[in-house]
Amino acid sequence: MRRRSPRSTDLVSHDDFSWARLNSAGLQVGGVYTVHDSGVPNGYSGSAIDGSAMKPQSAAISAFSGPTPDRPPSLSGRDQFLCRLLGQKRGDNRVLVYAPSKRLVFEVNEATWDFLRRFNGRSISTNSTSAASQNQFLLKLAQYGLIDDCPSDNAQSKPAFQPARLILLPTADCNLRCAYCFSTGGSNRTTIPLHIARAAVDFVVSLIDGYGGRHFSLSFLGGGEPTGAGDVMRGTLRYAYDVCIAKALRFDATLTTNGTWDRPTGEWIAKSIPRVIVSFDGTESVMALHRPSRNGKSLFRTVVGNVSFLVNQGCKVGIRSTVSAQSVSDMPAALELFHSLGVRKVHFEPLAHVGRAHQSGIMPPSRAEFVEAFWSVFLRGRDLGVRVTSATAHFNGGNPRQCRVAEKAVCVTPGARLTSCHRSADDNGFLGKHFHYGQYDARTQQFVIDLPLLDSMLADLAFTPECCRECIASIQCTAGCYYNNLLVSGDRMGQDSEWCNSSRELTCRLLEAELRSQTHVGQENT
Repeated sequence: MRRRSPRSTDLVSHDDFSWARLNSAGLQVGGVYTVHDSGVPNGYSGSAIDGSAMKPQSAAISAFSGPTPDRPPSLSGRDQFLCRLLGQKRGDNRVLVYAPSKRLVFEVNEATWDFLRRFNGRSISTNSTSAASQNQFLLKLAQYGLIDDCPSDNAQSKPAFQPARLILLPTADCNLRCAYCFSTGGSNRTTIPLHIARAAVDFVVSLIDGYGGRHFSLSFLGGGEPTGAGDVMRGTLRYAYDVCIAKALRFDATLTTNGTWDRPTGEWIAKSIPRVIVSFDGTESVMALHRPSRNGKSLFRTVVGNVSFLVNQGCKVGIRSTVSAQSVSDMPAALELFHSLGVRKVHFEPLAHVGRAHQSGIMPPSRAEFVEAFWSVFLRGRDLGVRVTSATAHFNGGNPRQCRVAEKAVCVTPGARLTSCHRSADDNGFLGKHFHYGQYDARTQQFVIDLPLLDSMLADLAFTPECCRECIASIQCTAGCYYNNLLVSGDRMGQDSEWCNSSRELTCRLLEAELRSQTHVGQENT
């Protein structure tokens, strides 16, 4: 099917008007519909809207719930409402549109988008427009589920504090001296005592009991290298498992590690922890620059061998790769290396210029450069069967918040503090005071919460900044990263404009890629 260029006066933009529906697991095949421009200069702003020309591909109909195309719903005299739509201009006379509540993405031209914006989230009926062709178009929007009997409720209430996960940072000590480490790992050797780690398990489990939860998750994370506190890790894991058995709770565990441990430790990990994330930045030259060891010895081969070992043992292994200005061009080679080791999930993230980065001189890539490099490896990952993600390029089942740690998890630092951001760890300054909301009390042997501060963090999760309200990227990153916001603007709810730009661009590319793939499928079936 040949595609012709849209006219600026057409309220349908292309011969191919593609719709893709997303399910809770992310972008999935939903359906493809073809809209033919009527070509009659009639109706809104001298434009043609011919809803009867919207013809569904027969193979796609069963993928949708609701009214079938041969029995379209009607718009009665009573008020009905166009669902909330988010749009982003994408080149000459093309607007990408996403309906969050329907998980539906499509494209229109600018005239059509102007028409839709008149009713975006507002009351609509056949009396709302003057032209019959416009009403036919609205009927077709209703046919595909975009018009509801009640208005969209975009307001979010403050969530309850209902964590199901303990994120434990066992130690600040580390055998590496990573050039960008946020906590300058290894500069001190603070390690949480086992009895406090157990108290942290009890604390979270008591909260789960309070709201009737049925699942407890334990994650070991850095600051330092968790396996360097092996006794604490083993003791905490064993204790958590026993508590969950006694309480009839489902239990799972995750480890984030630098992957430099010895074989006995690796065998214990393979037997005890089913999901492992390895901090691994790429090729040998990049690892030498980013992640030198404490004694200067290269540990690249050790990490490669340990990743391969865990994969062969059946562990679910993911890679977390930090990207610098010096390494951004190495991302394709890094992906090929990870794939060769059997890894099927890779997360790339630009480094934050904090911690040891101030001393080492290592710098983050420009956001524009990262976007292009990421998109290249994302597409290559699809070919290889590797899921490639980044904080500004992911869909996580419909949750629009970038960070929900304050609501869903308890993070405990090596110094026994409660924090809503692991990167603030045991910071005693500006960063720490914005995220620390409690501390272990040695006298009572319990964790004590600063309730007003926790309450303010939960209130943040109900607040949508003005800059996010009409942004198409808000479907995956509303409010952005609180830590980054704080670094850039001095406000946890401030705006990191570079983050916003890259998130918006990658969100659009992800949605467009799905549209293109669906259009291709639809054309093959025509």
